[in-house]
Amino acid sequence: MTFRPPLWERTTEPADQGRRWRLIVAGVVVVLVLGVFALEAYTLWAYHVVGSRPLPAGVGNSPANIRRVQAGDASHGFSFAVVGDVHNSGVLDDILAELRNEPLAFLVLLGDSVRNGDVANHRFFRSRWSRGPEMPFPVFCVPGNHDIDADEFPASQFEARYGPTNFTFEFAGNRFVFLRAVDSLACDEETLGFLRRLVGEARESVSRQMKTFVFLHVPPVTVPLDLGEPGTPFDPRLSELLGQLGSCYVLCGHRHTYARIERGNCTYLISGGGGARLIPGKFGQFHHALALRVDEDTVREQMLVVNSGIGLLGNALQCLAMTRLYPWFRANQLTVLAGNILLLALTGGVGIVLFGLRRRTRRLSVPAWPVTPPVPDETGLAPALVPPKPTP
Repeated sequence: MTFRPPLWERTTEPADQGRRWRLIVAGVVVVLVLGVFALEAYTLWAYHVVGSRPLPAGVGNSPANIRRVQAGDASHGFSFAVVGDVHNSGVLDDILAELRNEPLAFLVLLGDSVRNGDVANHRFFRSRWSRGPEMPFPVFCVPGNHDIDADEFPASQFEARYGPTNFTFEFAGNRFVFLRAVDSLACDEETLGFLRRLVGEARESVSRQMKTFVFLHVPPVTVPLDLGEPGTPFDPRLSELLGQLGSCYVLCGHRHTYARIERGNCTYLISGGGGARLIPGKFGQFHHALALRVDEDTVREQMLVVNSGIGLLGNALQCLAMTRLYPWFRANQLTVLAGNILLLALTGGVGIVLFGLRRRTRRLSVPAWPVTPPVPDETGLAPALVPPKPTP
């Protein structure tokens, strides 16, 4: 016969010393698995739902946007702004929030609005315009070397999405010229031919004292080394043709800096601070937009410096999901499927461990009411063990 001590003398088995750590590890695994599935769901939602929203009618180089500019009132002068080299950065959201309240005739993005020239990056660029109210003025898009890729996103696809890349229009007695210049070494023949035709009309423009504003991405002039990245060669034919347009302002990006350079009768304004990576300590490198006020006889520049960085985290997460994660998921579907199955199996194993710990905890649990040894009465016999009466 096995001796069993009285209930008040029994003790529970010592708790498993590793149980707490197993619970912590199981909790971490569950959180990680749920986080992975949540990230996958967010990626699919961002790409297929947010990324499918149409580009607002006011963004692009459409004839309707040109007519919208020409219909504006410029009797007392007008203003326009340029932003260059956004590179998918959330800084553009801060710039747009500031410019939305300005009385601008239009805004020009000077190229490199995305980081890589592919469908996913341009899908993200299209989606970011749905975050806030539509801009109260047209937004024209100049292609940059990061916006176009010969294989993934050629110039023809850029034009199909945003409109022509070489075009011109007149407004308030001024001429505005938009050029596709994405290669610093050699400008394409289509752009050079378009510019030669404009030069043929330059004599009439000079006689009418028409100011000319040219927008392109790569500066056709050497930027001093202390203003940013090392200078690169440029196509001399482009700068030669621009010099034949008469007095003109040439607004460029490509360099992540601000610079003002005068060559002959042309004033070159480099504005590439729309959000791209800056080089610490370099003069002229800061995130900004550049606005120009055009009156009958003067052109004044105004700088909008942005330092807030509001919304950078949300923009970075959406950019990561749409431009990096989704393309990788799509290119590695079998790997993603196998990984999801493994995560589900891991979650099931964690559930089994937790269920086993729960059953063991029940076996080792103490009585629901406290047990105290009974006190013998005057006869020397202990009364029956009963639970304590509830206190009224």
